[in-house]
Parts: sequence; structure tokens; C-alpha cells
Amino acid sequence: MAEAEGQDAPAWLGGPVDPTLGWCLYPDALELDDEIRLVPGLNVSSSLEVLHAVMESGQPYMLVLGYAGWSAGQLTEESRVGAWIWVEQDTPELLWEVPAAERWSEALRRLGVIPSTIMPGGAQA
Repeated sequence: MAEAEGQDAPAWLGGPVDPTLGWCLYPDALELDDEIRLVPGLNVSSSLEVLHAVMESGQPYMLVLGYAGWSAGQLTEESRVGAWIWVEQDTPELLWEVPAAERWSEALRRLGVIPSTIMPGGAQA
């Protein structure tokens, strides 16, 4: 991405819908227009101005390209059949304090699940 030249942080593919749309996730609000505070310690913006300010601030950030979308009731149904595992937490330290390569295993560990015990293919009845 030309606007982020010289940055070593990777861009993450966030979903199959519109991978040309970028979202910047970061912990500390900069009090700029177009910032959205999701929870304490997690802010998001799709503004290029905010992305530049976040990069200049030196704080950690994630640039996520694209997004996922669901039709009405689809996410509820996918959750009902067990397609998603939810890790509820009050703070986003999993994003900022756990290295990316360890996040999936750490999220499962917080649920009491040992990744090596998961069988591929799901349950068969």
C-alpha cells in the first residue's frame, strides 16, 4: 500500500467483501474525526488521515482489509450450529499483548480448550 510505505506492520485480510476498504484498529484514541471507540483500548477508523496519525503515534495497530457480512439471521444460525467459537472478554489485550501467531491458541486456552484435541471435520452423528 503506497500510503504505508516504510511500515513493517502487515495488512490483514479481514473478509471477502471489498478488500479495497481498509480498517485501522488501534488501542489509544487520538481524538480525531472518524474514530469509533469500540471498547476501552480498541478503536477503529477507515479514515486514511487517522491511519497516518496512528502510524505516526507509534502505538500498535492492525490494518485490516475488507470485511465479512451476513444476511439477516445468518450469523445467529451459524452460531447455533457451532460454526463460531466466542471468546468474551472485557478488554482487547488479546490483540495488543499476544503475538499474532499465538492468538488462536491463546483464545482457545482461555476457553479451556487444547487445540490439539480438536478433530477436523466437525462432529458426525
